Order: sequence, then C-alpha cells, then structure tokens
Amino acid sequence: MPESLRVLAAVLVLALALGCEREATAPAAVPSPAPDPQLAADLELVRAARVLFAHAAEDAGLLAGVARLPEPSLRVVALGAGAGEPLPAASLSHVAFGPDGEPAAKIAAFEERLDAEPQPGADVALLELSCGDLNPETDTKALFTHYREAIERLKRAHPRTVFVHVTAPLGVRDTGAVDLLKRLMRFSDGRAQANVRRDEYNGRLRAAFRGQPIFDLAALESLWPDGRAERFTRGDMSHPSLVPAYSEDGCRLTSLGQDRAARALIHALADALRAHPPH
Repeated sequence: MPESLRVLAAVLVLALALGCEREATAPAAVPSPAPDPQLAADLELVRAARVLFAHAAEDAGLLAGVARLPEPSLRVVALGAGAGEPLPAASLSHVAFGPDGEPAAKIAAFEERLDAEPQPGADVALLELSCGDLNPETDTKALFTHYREAIERLKRAHPRTVFVHVTAPLGVRDTGAVDLLKRLMRFSDGRAQANVRRDEYNGRLRAAFRGQPIFDLAALESLWPDGRAERFTRGDMSHPSLVPAYSEDGCRLTSLGQDRAARALIHALADALRAHPPH
C-alpha cells in the first residue's frame, strides 16, 4: 500500500477506534489516599536536617506537594544556582537547574554547587532529573556513568553528606487504540520508547546503589493508589509508565501525583537520616 494511503487508512481507523473506546471505557475511579501514620514522625526528623534538593527548572511539582503537607510544615528555602551563603539550618533548600534535555549539564551543576557550598554543607543532598531529560535516543549507560562518577567524587569531597539517589521520572504512554495502531502501522512510538530508556537508566541506578538511600520516584509514579501497576510490553520486556491520573500533560504531576510523591520523598529522606544521622 502506498505510504499516503497507509497513513489515511490509519487515521480513519484511529478515529473510529477512539470513538468506540470513548463510548466503551468509563474513567477509572481513583481511590482516596491511605492514612499515613508515619508521616508526622518523618516530617519531624527531616525538619531538623539541612537538606539540599536540586530539581529541574521547568518542574517543581514535588515542592508543590511538599507545600501541602500537614502542619507544621517544612521550612522550604529557594536558592540561586550559584554558590552563596551556607545552607540554612533546619530547612529543605532547593535549587533549580535547566534546561530540560540536558541531564549531563544538570549533574555537573549539582556537583559544582555542592563543591562551592560553604561549610557545614548539606546533611542530605539529592538531584531529581526531569521526565524530559531522557528520550528515545538517550545513551543510558553513558548518562548513568556520568552520574555515578560525579557522586563518587562528591562522596569523597563531602563525607558527612548523605546522597539520596532519585530514579528518573516517567511519562504517560499512548494506550488503547492509539497504542495498538501505532504499533500495527509502524508509527513513531516515542512515548513508550522514552519510558524504556528511563527504565534502563533506573535499573542501572537501583543496581549500582543497592543498599544505599534511594528515592524511587519512578516506582511510585507507576503505581495507582490501589496498588495496580501501570506497565506495558515491548518485545519480551515489561516496562513501567506514569499513571495517567497523575499527569495532565504526560510528564508533569497533577496535585494527586504531587501529594503522593511528596510523602514518599519525606519517607526516603527520613530513612536516610535514620541510617546516617548528621554528625
């Protein structure tokens, strides 16, 4: 079939399939969050620490969730990208690096920021890449090697700082009729392939830092509140993707996703502080 006819046929079939899918599929109910009796104790522990959280300039979703945590809330301090005054005591200080799509530059900026920070420095430090930092063409081995080498240097230079490793966030993939037709008609499958790359990177991170503090953001993003896993198959491999209810644009988190991620962040920071109390 000529390429133009193949595309036209795919568009017509897709329109019909989407119409049927909308009629046949009702929106899934999202369960209310479960009670979190550990949150108050973990907040108290994190509140007393000096935390440096580096994140993407384009996405501060986790911080929005942190701002809605129960009172008394954390003291959140925004920092500039350059070195300045010592990190405020008893605070979650955050700094934004960008732009999206340049993860190696963010890792380098994170290292430079910590190396230039006046003492006493951070009790805990972590870097969150963005959903847009990994795409279908990302060389995950090279990117993770860059991250691991930077962390090894930072650990030698800052022995009192605990580093919490963060898995790369996921994106929403095409589902249902769209997903099926893209595969059948050999259209671009970029959303799914980007998640494959993110899953590869995250697998390397989990394996390399097993037994060390990890904030597994990707694992949380791929689980519905009731525990259902959001996954897809490519070849003979299963991969996670972002729960659609957690995002409106395919990457950035909605308030539901932000609130779940913020609580998980506090638990991960508290676990790190318990295992490695500040000197």
